[in-house]
Amino acid sequence: MKTVLSFCLLLPLCLLTACPPDVPPPKDDEKEQPEPDPDPLPSADAGNTEPTQSVDAGGDPSPVTADAGTPTTPDTEDAGTAASPVTDDAGTAAPPVTEDAGTAAPPVTDDAGTTAPPVTEDAGTSIGPGSEDAGTTVANEPADAGVTDLAEEDAGTPTCPNGTTGDGIDCTDINECNDNNGGCYANASCTNAAVSGDAPSCECNAGYEGNGQECTDIDECATNNGGCPSNATCTDADTAGVAPLCTCNTGYTEDIMGNCKPDALDWDVEYTDTNHSIFILNTALDGIAQVEAGDYIGVFYARENHFLGCGAFTEWNGETTMLAAQGEELGDVENDGGVAAGVVAGGFEVGEEFHWVFWDASSGNTFSLIPIFDATSPNGNSFVPNGISQVVGFESPNPGWIAEITDNNHSVFIKDTAFDNWPEIKPGDYVGVFFEDSSSEPQCGGLVKWEGAFTQIPAYGAEGTGIVEGFAVGETFQWRVWDASANAFHEATATYAAAGQDVYAPNGLSFVDELVATP
Repeated sequence: MKTVLSFCLLLPLCLLTACPPDVPPPKDDEKEQPEPDPDPLPSADAGNTEPTQSVDAGGDPSPVTADAGTPTTPDTEDAGTAASPVTDDAGTAAPPVTEDAGTAAPPVTDDAGTTAPPVTEDAGTSIGPGSEDAGTTVANEPADAGVTDLAEEDAGTPTCPNGTTGDGIDCTDINECNDNNGGCYANASCTNAAVSGDAPSCECNAGYEGNGQECTDIDECATNNGGCPSNATCTDADTAGVAPLCTCNTGYTEDIMGNCKPDALDWDVEYTDTNHSIFILNTALDGIAQVEAGDYIGVFYARENHFLGCGAFTEWNGETTMLAAQGEELGDVENDGGVAAGVVAGGFEVGEEFHWVFWDASSGNTFSLIPIFDATSPNGNSFVPNGISQVVGFESPNPGWIAEITDNNHSVFIKDTAFDNWPEIKPGDYVGVFFEDSSSEPQCGGLVKWEGAFTQIPAYGAEGTGIVEGFAVGETFQWRVWDASANAFHEATATYAAAGQDVYAPNGLSFVDELVATP
């Protein structure tokens, strides 16, 4: 018994230190004993598990077998060997921890009869969770078990889209313009949007400017004088969109064409049923120093009483312009209680030459110019019904004197030395001989452009009995010289080669030796 007791006391110490036991060799009669059961039940003793002991007939304990196939109780670190569970609480066994892949640890029992699944950290390796509290199982928490968190608008009730109205099935577009003009300005037009729900568009009405939300009255007078003619004052209308009021300035009067003509300019036009269009280029007067913006240019025809009649005129502003020269209009005219064909309105006769006259607004003087026509112009300086002419320039001015050609005349010759004592008169100036008309006003009976050489003037006598005015037989010649550089004419005194040559005679002949300015 002493020997057996010592062995039993040493056995637990060896097990704890993992040292192999010092087992004596088996007896011959024990070598053929059958193998013990390889799956002994673990001890339920708290914290200690003892190996199973074999007791033979002789009462000796069976040795502990360390060979493979013999169960041992120490913790196994090798792969495939399960360590004994650690007991956390009485009766509760913790599963072993398996560190190697492919080894599954048994489940951890948190409470009697309750098994928690292992936690797997690595592929094929399950690690059982630690117990937080013996007998307590932590269940997974659902987010809201059995509760659906969906907002319900109004299931089963249809509604119309934004910008439309109706019962949800039949929807019609809302015209926002019907309510407060769609938010547009009072003086703006509202247009409903093509897409329902979009904001309408706003546009300022005529006479207003802005973005449609705000519109202000446009001052038409601020641009191009509101369309009013020159020499007129523009007044903006009280109502937007209404044309401004044009009023001719003091000293100007509106004519039949709506232009404000200077009161000092006595040109009047009779508008007829036929005309000839004359275009004047903006550069046509560049070389004429006397002409300025604000002067007037017109074309004239000869009347029966020897005066000139205005066929068309316009204000010159340095821009390309057009004159509509009016032709003579014929028709039935009452005469001595009857009706006969005659002139209804005065104007140019077919083939009559245009007489060009300029009026200097600053001085009130008039003078003539000689036009230069474009070579390709369909018509020249003579009137053609529905004709077209184009003036590209003008030669130096002339005084605008016009002599009516009659059936009798008196030839007056002027020597080339006639202006030796009048050096201001140069080639390009004009010399004219004048008579008094029935109103005792001087009228030109003949003229010539002075070229500094011997020249001749035909002085025309009256034709018939008052049909065409001209020199009367025995009437004294009156002389005028026009200075182009000064745009002015001077009365002159002539010295003749012989006595008696200073009066008119049909088919007469006179020679002028000298012309000087009348003191």
